[in-house]
Order: sequence, then structure tokens, then C-alpha cells
Amino acid sequence: MRDEPTGVFDQALVDSVSAALDALGPTVKESIFLLLQRRNSISPDQIPKLVGEFVKALQDVLGPTARVVEKLIIAGLIARKQVPANIAQGRSLLEVVGAVRMSQISQS
Repeated sequence: MRDEPTGVFDQALVDSVSAALDALGPTVKESIFLLLQRRNSISPDQIPKLVGEFVKALQDVLGPTARVVEKLIIAGLIARKQVPANIAQGRSLLEVVGAVRMSQISQS
């Protein structure tokens, strides 16, 4: 059973991750998704629910390059109008997602 992304933000996050990994090339992207699935049991659709685990797994796989990928993911969220640039500035992906989740809770 797949965990489908729920909501516009979750789908934008999945799309931003995919686009960021595209920058590394299709073979690298597929390898990373395969490693995430095998080592950490994280499928692309589960990333919104497991952001902390995803970031850690990305760091384990890519080392310092993971931070660059995080920035590309954040840029994708900004481009998709899911995160204001001022909220994202200087923050990690985990911090940005946390800030968005907190604002979603306070708005509901």
C-alpha cells in the first residue's frame, strides 16, 4: 500500500524532491530512491510524513552534497509558491517543513 501525499504542500514537497534529484541525473536519482527504499524503507510518497528520516538518509547517502539537494528542494517549494522565501532563508529543509506545518496548524 502506498502512502499518497495529502494536500498541496505534500505533493509540492514530493515534486520538489524529485526535481532536485533530477539535477544529479536520472541514474543517480533512481539510485538514491532505491537506496532510500532498501536502507530506510522510505518511498518518494512517504517523504512528507518522514521528512526527518528522509533528510538523515539523504545525508548518509550523499554526505555534504545533501545540503545542496536540500537547498534545491527548498527552492522548488518556493517556486511552487508553497514557502515564502523569507521563511526559507537560512533554514534547513526540516526547519522549513516544520515552519510550514506550524503555520498550517495555526490557520486551521
